[in-house]
Order: sequence, then C-alpha cells, then structure tokens
Amino acid sequence: MTEDELWGNNWLLCYEANFKNWLPSVGGVDHVSRNSYFSILKQNNVSFYDPNAVNLEHPQWKSRFSIPELLGYTSSETEDI
Repeated sequence: MTEDELWGNNWLLCYEANFKNWLPSVGGVDHVSRNSYFSILKQNNVSFYDPNAVNLEHPQWKSRFSIPELLGYTSSETEDI
C-alpha cells in the first residue's frame, strides 16, 4: 500500500489493511499514521470492518440457486457435470 492509495477508490481497504495489519505498506512506512486525516481514525481505533457483523451460517444467507442454475443450465443438463 502507498499513501496515494488512501485517496483512491479502495481507500477503505487500504485503511483497514493497515489498521488490522493485513497487508504491509510499501517500504515499511506506516502511511496511515503519517497522514493527518487517517491517523486520527487510527488513533481513535476506528474500524469499519466487523467480522462478527454477519453470520454466514444464518439461513437467510443460503443460496436459493446452484451455480449451474445461475448459469442457465437445467437439472437434466447438470447430471453430467
């Protein structure tokens, strides 16, 4: 990650990757802490990603269709797949 990436479309991923130590910064520099705006978020432990926010085991998240069905195959066509 570079400091310029904090101002692009993937700023949230860049911030969280730094905050949660998912990815290293280029050159080992902590670009988030060096930035006057993003450092305030980091100093106050602001995080936007909560892995506990969604329970993927919950029935509402189960797929109603199989991959072949989503691709338009009928059940008889998928017997050979």
